[in-house]
Amino acid sequence: MTTPRGAATGKYGFGLAPRNSSWGSPAIVHDGQSAGFSSHNGWFPAESLSVTLLYNALPRLEVQMADFIGMIALGGKPRPISPIPVIELPVAATQGAGRPTFVGAYEISVGRLFIVTFEDGNLYVTPSGGSRQQLFRQSGTTYTLGSPQSTTTVTFKVDADGVVTGFTARQNGVDRELRKVK
Repeated sequence: MTTPRGAATGKYGFGLAPRNSSWGSPAIVHDGQSAGFSSHNGWFPAESLSVTLLYNALPRLEVQMADFIGMIALGGKPRPISPIPVIELPVAATQGAGRPTFVGAYEISVGRLFIVTFEDGNLYVTPSGGSRQQLFRQSGTTYTLGSPQSTTTVTFKVDADGVVTGFTARQNGVDRELRKVK
C-alpha cells in the first residue's frame, strides 16, 4: 500500500489489507458486511486485475472470493470450495410440547452458528464453541441474554406469515444480524 509519503509500513489502513493472492502475487483487499449485504474487493497489481463482488446475502463466504474469481479470470482453476456442513440441532431443540418457533439454528457467518433451544420451559442460546446462556423475555420478541438485567438483547424477527426469519443481537450499541437457517 502506498501513501503520499511512500510505502505504508503497517498491515492495515483505510480498510485495505495487503497480502499475497492464492497464486502468490501481491494483492490489496477489502471486504465487509452490513445489514444483509456483503462485499469483497481485491486488486492484483502485477496482473493489472481488480475484482469487486457485491451481493445481498449474509453470511459472506469465508473464502477470498476476489482470489477465486481472479484466478478464473487469469485462466487458472481454483480449488473447489468446501461444502458447508449439515446443521444438526440437539434433541432438546426439536422436541417438546409448547416449543416456541424461535428454536433453531441461526447463522452469523459461514459455519458460525447460534443454536436456540427450549428446555424446561426456558429459551437458551448457545454459540458455536461457546457456553449456553438463558434468554429472558423483556417484551414482544425481545429477550435479554444471560440475566434479566443484561444490556445485551436478542430480538427475533418474525415475518407477516408468523415465520421466524432471524434475530438481531445488540451488544454495546452494536447490532449483529443473524438469519435462521434451520
